Order: sequence, then C-alpha cells, then structure tokens
Amino acid sequence: MTKKIKRWLIIVITISFIFTSIILVAYSRGYRWQWDTTSFVQTGGIFIKDNQDQVKISVNGLEQKSRIRLVLSKGTLIENLIPQTYEILIEKENYHNWYKQLQILPGLITEAKFILLFPTQPDKKKIDVVWGNEIYNFNNHSIFYLTNQKSNNLNLKIKQFEGSETEIIPLPNQFKTSNKIKILGASRNNDYIVFKQEEPTLNWFLFNLKNQKLVSLSKQTKGKIEYFEFDKTNNNLYLLSNDNLFIYSVEKGILELFLNKNIAGFTLEPDGIFYINNASSSLEKINPAGQNQTVITFIGNLATDTPYQIKKLNGDKFLINSTDKQLILVDVTKPQESNSTVIDNNVEQFSFDKENKKIAYLKNDNNNYQLWIYYLKIFDEQPYKKTGSKELIITEKQKINKISWFEFNGNSQHLLYLNDDQIKITELDGRDRRNTAVLIDETTNFFYTPNNQNILWVDTNGEFWQTQINL
Repeated sequence: MTKKIKRWLIIVITISFIFTSIILVAYSRGYRWQWDTTSFVQTGGIFIKDNQDQVKISVNGLEQKSRIRLVLSKGTLIENLIPQTYEILIEKENYHNWYKQLQILPGLITEAKFILLFPTQPDKKKIDVVWGNEIYNFNNHSIFYLTNQKSNNLNLKIKQFEGSETEIIPLPNQFKTSNKIKILGASRNNDYIVFKQEEPTLNWFLFNLKNQKLVSLSKQTKGKIEYFEFDKTNNNLYLLSNDNLFIYSVEKGILELFLNKNIAGFTLEPDGIFYINNASSSLEKINPAGQNQTVITFIGNLATDTPYQIKKLNGDKFLINSTDKQLILVDVTKPQESNSTVIDNNVEQFSFDKENKKIAYLKNDNNNYQLWIYYLKIFDEQPYKKTGSKELIITEKQKINKISWFEFNGNSQHLLYLNDDQIKITELDGRDRRNTAVLIDETTNFFYTPNNQNILWVDTNGEFWQTQINL
C-alpha cells in the first residue's frame, strides 16, 4: 500500500469518525432525520400520567406496547417523537375513552397528567324514596331529605356519608305533604334544622331535633328572612331580616337585634363576622360580642337588593356574589382603596376547589349555560394558567342546574354538573377538546362525596340512589 493510499485512507476514516460522532451526539440529544424536510430535527416526547390500571395507550393509531414506565410518577413516557401533532387515545374496557390531539415541540416533553377514564355503566344502589325529589347537604358529612311513609305526614331522614346508618325523625303535624316544605339549613351538629314552608303562608321554622320543639322564626323577626347561618358552637342562629342582623339563641329561645345597619349580606368566620354595609358600600367586620366594628375596605357601587353571598378566601381576599348576579373579587390588602374586580356577570352559582385556588362558576348568557373557571392562583402544570385568568370550560343549550368539583388523588381537575336530567363530568384541560362523559341519567339532584367517590342522587321518580365511581 502506497503512502498516498494510506494518507487518503486515514482522511476517509477520520472524516467517517467525525461524521459518525456528530450523528451519535445528535441522536443522543434527540435529533432525528426527517425525510419530508430532508433535515435533522430535534425530537420531543409525551408524558402520560395514566392514573388507572389496565389501560391501553395508542399514538396515531399504534398501540404503545413497549414504553417507559416511570414508577415514581405512575406514568408513561413516550420518547423520540418527531415534532408534530399526535392523536392520543387511551382505552379501558367498560370505560369511556380519552382522546386528544397534542402537539409535540422540539426538545420538550408534553404532559397530560390529569387523565381519568370514567365507567360507562356505573353501579347503583337504591337507598330510599324521597318526598319532593330534593336532597340537601349543609355540613359535608350528612344528607338530609324528607319521606312520606304514613298518610300525609312527613319524616326527616339524615344519612351519613360514611356508613349506612340513617336517622329518622317524625316532623310535627303541621308539616303536611300538601304544604310546600323545604329544608334550608342545619347546625353543624345536626341538632337544629331550618325549614321553609311556603303554603298556606310563608313561614320559616327552627326545629330542635333533641326535644322535637318547633319555633316560628318569621314570627320572631316579624319580617322577611333573607339569609341565616349557625355559629360554630351551634348555640346561636344569625338572621338577616329587614336589612338588620339578628341573633337567636336556640337554647334560650330569645331573639335579639345584633346589628342595626343597612346590611346587604354577611358571613361567619373564625376571626369575626363580616358584612356588607349597603349604606356606605363597604365591607366591615365585627366580633361575636358586637364590638370592635371595623371598615375593611370600600367595594364601590352596589345594587340595593339583598342578600349578597360572601365567601372569605384567605386573609386578604373575599368573593361576593351580588343580587344582580355579578361575581366580585375584593382584595383588602389596601383598606382605604376600592380594589374590587368584577370576575363576570350573570353568575348563578359558584364553587371553590378544595384548596381555594380555583373558582368554578355557572353563567347564564341568554339561555346559553356556561361553565367557567377563574384562577385565584397560578397553575404551573400543563396547560399553564396565570393568576387572574379565566377560561370557558363548556357551553350547554339545556339548563345546567348544579356544579361540583370532582377530586381524585388530591387534585381538582374535573367538574361534575347536572345538565337537564343528566350528571356529566368534564375535564379542565382544554387542549384540542374536553373529554366529557355522561355518568347518570334521569336525575333531579346530586351530591358528591370525595372521600369515597360516591355520588348520592335522586332520580325523576323520587328514588334515592348511591353510585360509586370506581377508578
């Protein structure tokens, strides 16, 4: 072999080594050759947190039989995907499919971490028959409802969320099936119940379950009752009537005027009683002894009707739902300034997630029923949300009657809602589409218990059912 041939051989080997090294380094960094563009592109990947067992994952129609399972994160990582939009399908027998088109970007991992598949035919268990097709929940551990078992007399039943025990209390004879009776609230220990009777005359009653004593609250206040709350000791009932705040001692049976002001709404909190002074358009605070009245902040122009619904979020924010259906966020960090933000109008209901980071609210926009989310704090998971941003989740032509957060593994990324007579569930992740499933048909009301993922509901025939969502 001549020196010239040796020299050229060394050059070819060197060039081949350098070229191969570049290819290997590029490959190790996720670069792949793309024939349609005749160029190297950096690949990406997708992380799917498939929270349930025995699921099948397909990408662009190809089942991912060999994929990286991340044990600590309980998910699947699919790597080396050319940047483009992929169809992701997740299936499980007897469960609704999850489908979404997700975009893969160069060098990045697209995440889908809150995927849940819901059963197509959830099991159901009949509990009872409800008079009036209404069930109530006031303290997050009991369901209240009325039954008609003898003649036209009514019984009050209290069912605990956990266990099968149900307490049965006969109601006074004046509570007949011919009257329009509604349960409005209960003390935290379930010893006192507030009823509203619409016929033959409008009357509010307090019923003592311990001694079966019935008291007319309307006669006590001598005016229309707008709103009420029990204090945490269960000994006092605060009533808003005639723009004044009254306190009723349930043990002594004595009603006293607590606050003589033009009050448009109030709420009881551990650090005091917060109320809206309609005369001065301000949010104010007073202690349970009726002392140390303090102006917290000015709100601005308010409607004259009452009551307002008030919710304290944390130490410096309040949420107010006015009678003209404005949803207002009030920041009290600057007491001398009016720092109110109108989140939206035509708001009929709202609900907080477990950590008070998000507000779900129902809006009626010319008979288009919309579910929205308002983010009180930043959401730093994909898809990211800024503090103060809001998002339309779903629109329905048929009436949405109720909304409730669905919790799983400490996360609130799904919403239950009663749409006409169907209980549906939808995800918050709006990339491409929102997967929405019908869980239960022919329903008039429901409550969800996150500890055991039970849905307690009443069908259109007044039958009371329990359904567990097995995930």
